[in-house]
This record gives sequence, C-alpha cells and structure tokens, in this order.
Amino acid sequence: MAFWNRRAEPERYPARVTLVGREGVTAAAQPFDIDNPADRERLAKLQQHWQTDAWLYLDRIGELKDAYRFVENSFRRLRVYAAFQRSADDEPIPVMNATEAPDGIDVPAEDLLPVEVAELAESIMADFSARDGGQGALLARLGPNIFMVGEALIIQRAVPSRRPMPDERPEDVERVWDWEVRSNNEMRAGQSGRGVETVDSPEQQKGAPVEGMDGVPPFVERIYRKHGQFVAWADSNVKAAIDTLEEMRLLSLVARASLRSRAMAGFFRLPEELDFGGTDLPGGAPGPVTQGVTFERAMAEAFAAAIGNEADPNSVAPVLVRGKADFLRSDVFGPVEMPRRYGADERAQYEDAVRKLARTIELPQESLTGADNLNHWNVWAIDDEKYRAYIEPLAVIVDEGLTYGLLRPRLRDEGVEDRWVDRILVDVDASDLIRRADIGKTAETLHERGAISDESLRRTNGFGDDDAPS
Repeated sequence: MAFWNRRAEPERYPARVTLVGREGVTAAAQPFDIDNPADRERLAKLQQHWQTDAWLYLDRIGELKDAYRFVENSFRRLRVYAAFQRSADDEPIPVMNATEAPDGIDVPAEDLLPVEVAELAESIMADFSARDGGQGALLARLGPNIFMVGEALIIQRAVPSRRPMPDERPEDVERVWDWEVRSNNEMRAGQSGRGVETVDSPEQQKGAPVEGMDGVPPFVERIYRKHGQFVAWADSNVKAAIDTLEEMRLLSLVARASLRSRAMAGFFRLPEELDFGGTDLPGGAPGPVTQGVTFERAMAEAFAAAIGNEADPNSVAPVLVRGKADFLRSDVFGPVEMPRRYGADERAQYEDAVRKLARTIELPQESLTGADNLNHWNVWAIDDEKYRAYIEPLAVIVDEGLTYGLLRPRLRDEGVEDRWVDRILVDVDASDLIRRADIGKTAETLHERGAISDESLRRTNGFGDDDAPS
C-alpha cells in the first residue's frame, strides 16, 4: 500500500544532474522495523564516541560552526527529484523527460519509461517534503548531519494535522503523514518498551512516539557514509579532525586564561613603610588595622569600584597616593607589567590549526574564516567549481541513500518491474545554489564549441526567444 500523495500534474524539473554511483556506491541505506526488538536494539547502538565529541566541538569552535552553516545553507537550496538513466553510459534525466524521445534522437520503444511509472516515481519524491519548511528543511538537516557525523535518520510518521482545540481530545484530531530528519541522538526506545520515540532536547522526559496510521507502519531509515573498515560504521572527515579541534579548543582556553588571569595584569610594587596614616578607607570603613594593610585595601577597593561601576569616578580618575619621596621613586613604587602568555606564537599556531581543519573536512578555508560572507542562505550562492569540490560529494551520499532506501523500494512495493526500477534513481538539482553568472559563462563556452544552441544560450542567461536578433 502506498501512502504518498500523487500530484495531478507532474512538475518538470531542470535537467541539471549529478552523476550518481559511477564510482561505486559510497552511501548506505539501513531501514528499521521499529516493532522488531532487534532493530530497536541496533538503533540504540548507532552512536559512536567520536560523534559525541564532534557535536560538542560544534558548539565550542566557531570555525566548525561556520563550516556547518556553509553546508546547511548550501543544502537548503538543493532539490532532489526522480531521474532515469537509460544505460550506464547515459546521464540521468528527469523521469518525465524519459517518457518520450528527444527531438532528432531515435530511442527504442523499450527504453521509453512508461508515463504511469514516471508519474509514480515523481510523486514519491515530491512527497519527500516536510509540512513545515518543505524539502529544503529536510535537506538542510540531512546534509549537515552527514557532514558532521556521517549519518542521519529520515522518518515518515503520522502527526496531528493541527493543535487540538480546548474542548477536544488530541486523539480526535485528524492525523496526516509527515517527513522529518533526525540525528541519532534524537531517537530512543519508547518508554513503554515498544516502538521508538524522538526527543527535541536531552532534557525532554516524554518523547514523541514514531507511529503509523491506517495499518501502515512508519518509515525509519538510516542514511550514512560507509566507513572503510566496518561498513556498519558511519564515517566523516570531522572524525579525523577531532585532535585538531581539541588543539583549537585548548588554544582558546589559553587565550581566555591569559586575558582573565590576575597575574597577567602584572604586579604592583609597594614599600611596606608606605601607608595612609590612619585615614578612613573608601566607603566609610574604619582606619588602619596594621601598617600597610590600609593602603592595600584602599587600592583594591579603588580598582574594584572601577570594574564594578563604570559611572564611578574611580573608573577614570587616578588613585592619589602620598608618601615620602624615597618611597615613591619609580624603581620602588608602581606597577610591573607582565607580558601576555597568548602572543604571536599562539595566534600563529591557532591559524595553522584552522588551515589544517579546512584541509581535513574538505571545505573552502574562506567558509571557515568568514571571508566569503556566505552566512545568509537567502542571498548567497556558490560557483560551480566550489559546488563540485565540496557540496556534491555530500549530495551524492544523500542521492544514493534516498535511491536505495526510499525510491526503489517503494516502486517495487507498487509492482513496478525491475527493468525500470533499476534505472530510476534520485538526483539533485543545484541550479538554485550555483551562481547563474558562472552557468552563463559555461554556456558561452559550450556555445562557441557548438555544443548547445542559440536558444539554450539565451535561456541560460535569462533571455527568451523574443530577444533573438531579427
């Protein structure tokens, strides 16, 4: 039984595609039957120790957070769709484009995808969309989770269509299917000993059960990058950067300690013969207890007042000291400055660690340093070279995971023949992410080589056929 929504009029996606699986499948899709105790036990044992460290560093190392945002913002602008690959040597094309032969090309009838199969495949992927945020919301969590810890969980479950009214019970509210992406930390065994539930924070006591409806079970699948040693392990370049991240954290602590340390503020030379001679302390305190103590306490109060209250005159006025000239000489009385421990060498060491982190996690260094100014996902884009070097490898893992874990199994559940299923896959459309100017430049090069038509060149650069010369 299928439980996705069919669309009356299929949308035709742009034919910008990623070649999927040409060098072998790097991702894995692991479905879970949450009513099976063995599957629930496997689900509970997913997390590896290094993944906990990675999430901790994400909240402590600003450069890693910038890299995470770079991936998140990039994936939010991607779209996944159903594609068809006629043969291993052909590029995938949107399924609706595979139902008929292109103009001027002879395609055997047995290689034309049946329309009903194409519509079914497209409807499955069109349904892969969160009720709150659409497909972009799902991908914006899926990509960064794979980047950080090498894996993520995709879930389709029944949820209330709205909040219950004050006079109705929650179970009386209509339920609908919804998709979401969760980290492995957000899933745990149900408190009743059956099924699983999700939590939104570690402090949450009662989780939200993962349930189906109308006799159809929920969908829970793990998409992950396979480790080279054990294929059940998730792998990520952040794992190899754990030591570098710890080095950055320690250097940050050194800088913090240096800035906050009392010793780093230096010393104050004070002759023991020097005293205020019995005057009252600031604040109306009584006179000296022993020689010298009054002066030390008076100086301490003056310094503290300047820190605690910026409006206090002591914050800008100098401390007045009187005494015998012999005790006020610069070599006897006055401050002794101490050099800060966090100096040029430590800063250079930290910058070197940032460069090493950039090389390890395979992201452009400017995304770690903020030099690219790519922090607002709604206004920025990246060039094609940067996409293929840094984002596409993660997108391929998502494509493969959705292909083998979602699209093809559901096509088979609907009775689609293997000869079609094995050539249908999930592909990514990055046209919203990649800078249009760079695509236009590529189109100009291809046009000069005779690889694309005048119409394609105009369309790529935002012009229509009406703009053609007379």
